[in-house]
Amino acid sequence: MLNVDLPSIPERPGCYQFFQGERCLYVGKAVNLRQRLGSYLTKRGPEDPRIAEMVRKADRLEWVVLGGEQDALITEAAMIAEYDPVYNIKLREDHPYPSVALDLRDGVAKISTWRGGAKRNVETFGPYPGSGARHIVEAVITASGIRSCDSGKFRMHQRLDRPCLLAEIGRCAAPCTNQDGYQGVVDSVREILKGRTTKNIERFEIEMREAAGEQRYEVAARLRDRAESLRQIKGAQAVVDAGGRDLDVIGVHLDGVGGAAAVMIIREGLIVRTRFYVVDAGIVDTESLEAAARATASGEAGVAVVVKGPDSRTKRLVELAEANAAEALRRSRMQRASTLDARRGEIERLQRALGLRKAPLRIESVDISHLGGAATVSVVSLLVDGVPVRNRYRKYRLKEHGGDDYAAMREVISRRLVDSIDGKAPYMDLLLIDGGRNQLAVAVEVLHELGLQEKVEVASLAKRLEEVFLPGREEPVLLERADAALLLLQRARDETHAASNRFQQAVASKLLRKDYLDGIEGLGARRKKILLERLGGWRGLETATLEELESVSSIPKLVRERIWSVLELRRQEHDPVTGKVVRG
Repeated sequence: MLNVDLPSIPERPGCYQFFQGERCLYVGKAVNLRQRLGSYLTKRGPEDPRIAEMVRKADRLEWVVLGGEQDALITEAAMIAEYDPVYNIKLREDHPYPSVALDLRDGVAKISTWRGGAKRNVETFGPYPGSGARHIVEAVITASGIRSCDSGKFRMHQRLDRPCLLAEIGRCAAPCTNQDGYQGVVDSVREILKGRTTKNIERFEIEMREAAGEQRYEVAARLRDRAESLRQIKGAQAVVDAGGRDLDVIGVHLDGVGGAAAVMIIREGLIVRTRFYVVDAGIVDTESLEAAARATASGEAGVAVVVKGPDSRTKRLVELAEANAAEALRRSRMQRASTLDARRGEIERLQRALGLRKAPLRIESVDISHLGGAATVSVVSLLVDGVPVRNRYRKYRLKEHGGDDYAAMREVISRRLVDSIDGKAPYMDLLLIDGGRNQLAVAVEVLHELGLQEKVEVASLAKRLEEVFLPGREEPVLLERADAALLLLQRARDETHAASNRFQQAVASKLLRKDYLDGIEGLGARRKKILLERLGGWRGLETATLEELESVSSIPKLVRERIWSVLELRRQEHDPVTGKVVRG
């Protein structure tokens, strides 16, 4: 019987496996693991009777986080081949996913899709699921002009000494009539297929702007199309090793309290399994976790293994393994905290450690979030018996306090406690504030103003040293990193912080829908948020100088130039202070 805490499953792409003992029952993929697995774990259960039977038999559920949907498609196929799960429809071995081939067999390189094994003078990249290989071939042709015709057509145009229509519309370098510089095209395509696209994108965009400035608009349009094609290729790169090697990739995650290692088993370039080693509380270091991971890798390989640092081709895989190690550590802690005895022990320990009058069975935690002083929001999370009750979290849109977190804290605490005074919500046993002594002072002041200082206990948790501040005490309480009391406070604080950030992003996304910034290439919601935070909100952005804009170095120079062009145009039409139209 499965016992899975659905909220602990990440909302990220990945693959999952249902097990009965050591036997794999089913392998699946998901763009959103939590949403997909939730469809299996509802009271109604899956509608398909075979899948419902599989869920009833399963006693263990595992998942691995991946970089995107393409990665999940490929990894699912590799895991099905590796585990031979009982309930999966078998994939036909004679129809593997296609790759992209750089075919050098007739002496002049061409690009095409490719199925089948290795051949002499044919370099393959991939595989890519669905129509991914075909789309990449089209994008590479647009970006580079590499030849794509078959040998017969190529030889015919060689004899005629006249290129085909593709050369006339700029989609072929016409090596049939002139091979000068064609090797450079081939080398560029090889780099693109290895995932090195950023420099070429930047080069095309610089050349595009130069061509547009010289009013060579057709050339500029072709360069724009080439840059866009490279972006499509970059998005389609899958988590596979381009050399098709057998690798065991180790990722380690430490957080000061515990740690975890993940070993991603890669065979013939595909992720087939992931193994974990977790120490969720206690003394742990990178060396001990790597030693355990090496032992796991040696067992998988059947021989002793040598651990090497990542190179340019494996760096992304190591980062993915580290992300899975962090996820395994979080999952382990959630599972441990879900047992009733463990939760009671944490609550009793917290009461003793902080000298609370009663057991903090109901903990509410407050966090403030804003975007450069605008879109200020707050979330008050709720833990009952140490377990988050997410459907009872309270979300607040706050007045604009100009970035004054203390004023925002005063407002949200007052609003929350007034709800209890009015009988709209029960009182909390412990009110936890994210911050230090000053933030605690604000909460204490509100409690006194409302006459609740004897009814509600309060504490603050400062993130830098994880110090706990209490009313009436000069010195903070310092708890051991692995202390159950501190782990409970951290869980409450981190839950609130994550929920507050999600809420703030949802609110800010509406604020960020400003017509004059929409459509600026390379300026997504995350970069907009960074821009506004650094320049002091919308007012600061609209009055910023070029030097101030250039100081936001985390935004690429090319994107900053686009923003400045839009701002200059807007300032010709709007007063930068009032935003009112002054022309047209």
